Amino acid sequence: MSQVAQNTPNDPPTVKCYNNKTILFLLVIKFVVILIALITLPILFWVTTHPTKPEFSITRAHVDRLNFTRPSTIDSSIHLTIRSYNPNGFTEIYYDEIFVHASYKGQKITSQAQLPQVYQDDHEETINQCAYLVGHQQIMGNENQTESDLRAGKLELNFEMSGTLRWRMGSSESEINLFSVNCVAIMPFGTSYVKGPFNCSTTL
Repeated sequence: MSQVAQNTPNDPPTVKCYNNKTILFLLVIKFVVILIALITLPILFWVTTHPTKPEFSITRAHVDRLNFTRPSTIDSSIHLTIRSYNPNGFTEIYYDEIFVHASYKGQKITSQAQLPQVYQDDHEETINQCAYLVGHQQIMGNENQTESDLRAGKLELNFEMSGTLRWRMGSSESEINLFSVNCVAIMPFGTSYVKGPFNCSTTL
């Protein structure tokens, strides 16, 4: 009958031996893991600190008056309802400042209105932001184009927003970021109610 050899407490411990190929393979695996971590961490950091920019639109405009009181002066009073949307998941947005004004052919024609500070959770939509814009501004530039708009009975206005925001993910918060928004709308003269949405472009 054969006997099974067993280690006794006095026997020396068994030592695993690796050949050169095994050692080289383990070193390669460790190197690949470290390389993947070095590539992934900066990408993850960039994603978490540079979320997708917010989306804006103007849902409606109530025009109390919009007239050329003289061929080169625009008299205006406009109520805007502004929608903003946070497209990010797991990322909140704090709007510290939002300013709005109207411009015509690159010239500011109304006073600047300030919206209240807004907090948005991830994928949250805010639609109840209202801005009241009033102006009586002389326009410098091409009078022929102004006369053309007068004959058409409408003109193209830009509603421009600017401000600062911060992103927050968990306990981490980004630095303050400047943003600007440009919305284009065709507005008739006189008194009117113009239903949007007017699409806007956002720049960070």
